[in-house]
Amino acid sequence: MNTVVKNKKMSEKEKDELLKEILGQDYYKAGNNLPMLNKVIGFISDTNDLATLTEIIPLLNSALANSRLFAIISSGTSVFSVLLFPVGSMINIINAYQLGVKMYSYRAIAYSITAWAFNKPIPISSPRIISNSKNRFPVASHNEITEKHTAWKKASQSVIKEIDQFVLSNNLTKNSFQLLLQAMSDGNQQKLCDFLLRGYEKEFKGYHSKAVWKSNYSIKYPG
Repeated sequence: MNTVVKNKKMSEKEKDELLKEILGQDYYKAGNNLPMLNKVIGFISDTNDLATLTEIIPLLNSALANSRLFAIISSGTSVFSVLLFPVGSMINIINAYQLGVKMYSYRAIAYSITAWAFNKPIPISSPRIISNSKNRFPVASHNEITEKHTAWKKASQSVIKEIDQFVLSNNLTKNSFQLLLQAMSDGNQQKLCDFLLRGYEKEFKGYHSKAVWKSNYSIKYPG
């Protein structure tokens, strides 16, 4: 490629031109992937070695085009891309749990994806949620707390397995996929976790359960 990109804040036009140069004819097939790839371009140009762009962008474009990894949800005037992890039977298992355990399991997923994306240790719990369960009405029993810890571990292990499998099956590197997730959230761990939590809001159908789920958005990762 002929374009020389310096480590500076790029304009939207510059990012788009760079995407066209990197992807070639594939640019016109990228469709809904372009906003995400655009964010990756901007994020890497601000924080990383730009020489990696020519390798990472085509791989990510191919992986996104051939998967159902993301769902597009609208929130006001913004559009967020939310990870659809885990898949299959694990979702059914989680949705069969008692409400409190179900909510804790989805939080485990969001925390685990966030930690993985930013190369941090995977959290083993949400201290704030457990504290609230023990001290706020209705107070959870010892057995219920134990069930929450067990469900967290299962959900966390499941989603990490799903991510590792996705990376492997799409010939990605861990670093390239981490960069995509970081770019989606502008390098902000709490923002990524919040996107994920809001994306799972649809799993709570009833008015009361949805209200409780949304009330816990105030508990920020990794609390």
